[in-house]
Amino acid sequence: MRRQRNLLGPQGMGGMVSLWGASSMVNSIQYGQIELYGVSSSTATITSVNTANAMLVFLGESSTDQNTAYIGAVRMTLTNATTVTARRDTSQVNGLIIRFAVIEYAPGVVRSIQYGLVSVNPSAASGTATITSVNTAKSYVAWLGKESQSGIGGASGMFSMCTLTNATTVTANTGNGEVCFTSFIVVESF
Repeated sequence: MRRQRNLLGPQGMGGMVSLWGASSMVNSIQYGQIELYGVSSSTATITSVNTANAMLVFLGESSTDQNTAYIGAVRMTLTNATTVTARRDTSQVNGLIIRFAVIEYAPGVVRSIQYGLVSVNPSAASGTATITSVNTAKSYVAWLGKESQSGIGGASGMFSMCTLTNATTVTANTGNGEVCFTSFIVVESF
């Protein structure tokens, strides 16, 4: 039986063959949290990762504030190899805890990882962001939160959704005509 060369990865890397001796296709998984008490932005420090192979996952949020659901309108991104940043509207000062995971894949597992932000203005229910072209049959988009800037309260201030519209476009939808910023990640597999 002959081993095939490039089952995963670009030409010349050996793809899956180079990973057969490895114990996992994941180099590391780190969990963390960011606390926002009286601030609109905060960071968490993680052990250094290769950002070309690292995926941020939004694991949820919690708060002791029972007066408004708007407090949960928050977004996050992997800022650099050692920093995860969370942001929310500057008018929000109540306590909020955001949880996340950072998964760093071994080389040759993912073709590309792109982080981005879609801005939606009040006159539209959606907005778009342009990304570097991906193969849509091998890519997915994941939502990393939404920061609302309009002061719209209630649960509608928290919600948005992302769609990989085509090979170069991510669309974010929000139904209440507000200024908001939706964070996303697009992961393309080999």
